[in-house]
Amino acid sequence: MKENKLMKSLFVLPSVIWILTFTIFPLIYIFYLSTHKFKFGKIRGYIGLSNYIKFFHDSTVLNAVMVTLFIIVVAIIAELTLGLFMAWLVDKPLRNIKIFRTIFSLPLFATPVAVAFLFITIYYEEGGPMNSILGLLGIHKIPWLSNPFWAKISVAIVDIWQWTPFCFIIFLAALQSIPQEMYEAAYLETKSRWRIFWGVSFPMISSTFILVIILRVMEAIKIFDIPAVLTIGGPGRATEVYSFLIYRTGLKFFNLGYASTMGVIMLIVEIPLIMIIVKSFRKVVS
Repeated sequence: MKENKLMKSLFVLPSVIWILTFTIFPLIYIFYLSTHKFKFGKIRGYIGLSNYIKFFHDSTVLNAVMVTLFIIVVAIIAELTLGLFMAWLVDKPLRNIKIFRTIFSLPLFATPVAVAFLFITIYYEEGGPMNSILGLLGIHKIPWLSNPFWAKISVAIVDIWQWTPFCFIIFLAALQSIPQEMYEAAYLETKSRWRIFWGVSFPMISSTFILVIILRVMEAIKIFDIPAVLTIGGPGRATEVYSFLIYRTGLKFFNLGYASTMGVIMLIVEIPLIMIIVKSFRKVVS
């Protein structure tokens, strides 16, 4: 009996060591750093809640939060709309439907850094593909990366291009799980696919819709790669998202104490969202 318990403990031990080393210790250490002045690799002294007080009076933090919220709202609304429309479009028997589904899903598997470099070329203002196409349509060239407003839109467009397939895949799976008997009954009332969608399909996938919103918000809050490569937070601080501000503060200006404070507050904001995700997931599964 004792040997069995020992064997069980030995099998569990690597997981325990992994969690303690890469989860618990960093979590405790980041709280520790947030209450100290830690610059240029050395702890300069205990400062209590000074970093937290500074956080709520820092204009750069407010700017980063507003930029992040703008990109999140624009990107997620577009992703949900396009993803749901695409799923509805292919949720019916069509020729070569598997090819369409594969094409719609491809951007999801691209590396964000590679995508950002690709779009630098696409957004090139003098002769780039985007402005060239707009020129053919009679639209004056847009300063995609040099204008503060359009730079934010540019980041949002890249995020939309990459993450719409995620929404599409989940919505399509949810739509295909609806029993065909419900559609057959609805067809007796109306032949309109649009009315059937809003009357039958959407109410049936509403919990999945909420789950996708929460998952995308959770991921979008941490957006870093695209603005870091595409605009480097510019022009000025126009696309300096919250994660990129943490990176600059900690790894460029070497103020790891204040960067840790930003990370702690980000964690505190995300914990309730994780709890909502778990509850929503249980509802979807049940």
